[in-house]
Amino acid sequence: MKLHIRPHTVSTNANQHTFTATRPGSVQQQFVAARAVSNEILCLSTATLGQFDYVSILHIEGICYDLKSEEEQRLLNELYQAFLSALSYPVQILWRVLPLNLSGYVDQFVEQSTHNEKSHTADIWDLMATSHRQFLEQLGSQRTLLDRQIYLVIRVSSGTSSATATTRSFLPHKRRAQQQLQQQEALERARQELDIRIGEIIRLLSNMNLAVRQLKGPQELIPLYYSCLSPGKAMQYPLSPQSIDAIDRPIQVKNDRKNAPVSQSSDGVSLFASTMQSVEHTPSHESSSFRRKHGHQQTNPIEMQHDFEQLADLIAPSAIVISPDCLKVEDSYVRVLRVHHLPRMVAAGWLKPLAELDEPMEVSFHLTPLNSALMVNQFRRRQMEYLSSRMIAQRKGNEMDPHLKVAEFDVDRLIDRLASGEERMLDFTMQVVLRGASRRELNERTERMHSVLHNMLLNARVSHFEQERAFRSSLPHARSLLGAGILLDSQSASTMFPFLSNALFHPGGVLEGITPQGDPVILDSWSTEMANANRIILGPPGWGKSHQVKASIMRMALKYASKTPTNPASRELSSSTAPFQVIVIDPEREYGRMAAAMNGQVIRLAPGSSHHINPFDLPHTTRVQTSMEHGDRLSDQAQKLHTLLELMLADRTPTGAGTLTSNEKGLLDRAIFETYRKVGITSDISTHSRSAPLMRDLYDVLESGICGPDTSGLTQRLRRYVHGSLAGLFAGPTDIELENVIIVFDIHDMETELRPIGLFLVSNFVWTQSFQSRIPRQLIVDEAATLYQYASGALFLEDLVRRARKHYLGVTILSQHPIIFKESAIPANCATHVLMRQDATSLDLIQQMFKLSSREVQLLRRLGIGEALLTTSEKRLHVRFETSELEHLLATTDPRELASLADGEASEELRPLLERIGTFDRLLANETVKQPALSVKEQGSAVEPRTQRISPERMESIS
Repeated sequence: MKLHIRPHTVSTNANQHTFTATRPGSVQQQFVAARAVSNEILCLSTATLGQFDYVSILHIEGICYDLKSEEEQRLLNELYQAFLSALSYPVQILWRVLPLNLSGYVDQFVEQSTHNEKSHTADIWDLMATSHRQFLEQLGSQRTLLDRQIYLVIRVSSGTSSATATTRSFLPHKRRAQQQLQQQEALERARQELDIRIGEIIRLLSNMNLAVRQLKGPQELIPLYYSCLSPGKAMQYPLSPQSIDAIDRPIQVKNDRKNAPVSQSSDGVSLFASTMQSVEHTPSHESSSFRRKHGHQQTNPIEMQHDFEQLADLIAPSAIVISPDCLKVEDSYVRVLRVHHLPRMVAAGWLKPLAELDEPMEVSFHLTPLNSALMVNQFRRRQMEYLSSRMIAQRKGNEMDPHLKVAEFDVDRLIDRLASGEERMLDFTMQVVLRGASRRELNERTERMHSVLHNMLLNARVSHFEQERAFRSSLPHARSLLGAGILLDSQSASTMFPFLSNALFHPGGVLEGITPQGDPVILDSWSTEMANANRIILGPPGWGKSHQVKASIMRMALKYASKTPTNPASRELSSSTAPFQVIVIDPEREYGRMAAAMNGQVIRLAPGSSHHINPFDLPHTTRVQTSMEHGDRLSDQAQKLHTLLELMLADRTPTGAGTLTSNEKGLLDRAIFETYRKVGITSDISTHSRSAPLMRDLYDVLESGICGPDTSGLTQRLRRYVHGSLAGLFAGPTDIELENVIIVFDIHDMETELRPIGLFLVSNFVWTQSFQSRIPRQLIVDEAATLYQYASGALFLEDLVRRARKHYLGVTILSQHPIIFKESAIPANCATHVLMRQDATSLDLIQQMFKLSSREVQLLRRLGIGEALLTTSEKRLHVRFETSELEHLLATTDPRELASLADGEASEELRPLLERIGTFDRLLANETVKQPALSVKEQGSAVEPRTQRISPERMESIS
């Protein structure tokens, strides 16, 4: 039995208290009100016999309020005031700021060396996993990493009907059946009322651009309630889904159909009815002698039977000790502070210092609307009192008290606004719950909190001798047990806009950066919260665009590599084993070193390269489709070929890239279809498995004149790509396989005129390989302006970004020139925007394109290297991109750093990696990059790798 103890004597020493048990009781009955979960409703017991509260909880994703402009902040406050004015029932807003549990995130990066301790092969994944984990540990040692969550709790109470009282003389089983029926009816009424309230609240909050989600089912509601009681225990010993499913259900024995008990119905109503039978009496864990000893009333043994585990028994703390100034919940100390006074004058969003405080806490706001008619009558009486005071002062020849003048003005204004419905008076209660592992830690945390609240001009006091009721009021019950709070009008309450958050945490994502408050930004581009996995990164040269992209590539690859079992002999990942792939189009040879170090695939495209990509290849399919599903795929491919041919054949004009004429496009269109027809490929999807034609086949068709005379010389312009100096690009069928997790297409050796062609070839090749893909792929297009100088190239890239989501492809666009996206659809089709410091000449354009506030524009002016404004559909955050030492070593392109690394003495752990990178650099210098993959085995005996990890001393210097 779990007990709570009331104090009898308390010593004068503030750090030592003597407790004498005077009245033991049940923690389940006194503190744990949760009794059952019915779909999205949490059923709570109350002090009144036969009466229950029904609660629904909304999770609200906060916004970065301080980055909003003054006009936007004013609009948010007006919308929040409208929300408060529309309230006709009490609500509770709950801030939960708890230590961030990064164990789930860190556990993604498992060191694979544990699978093969005797392996003598250097494993980059081991080094990266150790480096990333130690980087996070150092980050956590610098400040407390916190998880900030916001909840809104709505409650509906059920009254005790007269029928319940009239059935008390009946037999127990009849009374129980009658109560079950009444409870089911009350539950259905509460469900209907909660649905109406939640629909209205979601509508009002959505007007503020807040993402709202209702917690549903036991798997979401029970862990939250459990964490509110004991957050430390809930983090260390979380409830498993199996234990939650076992509540109020019998244990089933596998493979024993004869003796297996019959499970209760999973219907929410019947589950609730079965649980309600045990609420009225003392739990069965108490023996009859114990109840007689402590004065408990005898109840019918039938009513005391508990056949299955109850919810309250599962989540209740083992013991709670109550003292005048705190509670001891198991091994932790809890103290509740209550705000008793608010300042006269406040600014909008004045809760921001508390919301960004680096301190674990739980803040509970109770908002109870008051009857406007009664409040008007009270204010009229108060108005008459002020009028009398003023008349008496005038009769005596004195001036009225200035405070009374202000109060009279406020009352006059409120009466008119209350009568018109513009205002609503609220009973406002604000509590702050602090926890500590010891009384000393709790006292220190209390002092820090008092200092912060004092600087905010808030008067807060410890709820002496009321800690029990204050703690229960902080639970998600939407009920305050501390009496009347502060009287506020909705306009004043709207300045306390509570939905503030600068954090972004997706459990399955990777670390993107750190906010100025020190909160990690962990983003999963493939999560359901994101509209797509596309991203656009804009910034001038040298401000860290490619550095940030390379860090993201390494972390995503490490995440999937840690999930995938690899062959201990080769210790390499291929696309057939890893459920992820990233392809980079590298025009400046910035990603090759990283790919070589991570056993990636480097493919060099140039006129003299041995690699070929055939643009006539049709998209791959993963299953048989009907004509209704695939459409005319040949026509789609013909349109892409038109784009390529325009890049290849259009004449340059003084103002930039030209276009083909209508006659030229018409001739090419007929020639393309004829080229496919000659190899037996038609619109029939069954013919698409045949070998695709080559560029020389199109040349032969144009030269033969079978599709019409070539009056504009298209054949001559195409000749150099077939028989001239550029024939190597299109000389043969595609001989490239996307074999590795990281593939880099190096187009550095292609001249400026040819780079748009290289960009198109790779992008189109990735599209054909990713068509109906079953694994996520990320395509990185660096320097997209190269392709955007052609109108057809811009349309192709926009179409690729728009359609990528449907085929499990994410596209990342990097550019130094935001002006090229002025009329583009790419920013609108990218769910993530990364905006680095912008030049003054482009700030107005950036503000217009991304709908930035004036404060966000000012932020872009002062961003440093490696900082950005990161925007998603959920948040707009100021982010600082930080990496571990190993990640920075692979991502940097600073020649000074590279020279120092080459000349300096590297650690034993990093020396094999540096040798591998050096081998890659020498291969590039000698122009011997002929193989699609550069791996350790292909580099021969020049590298003698060893499986070692970065030492903790080495990682102490991580920035």
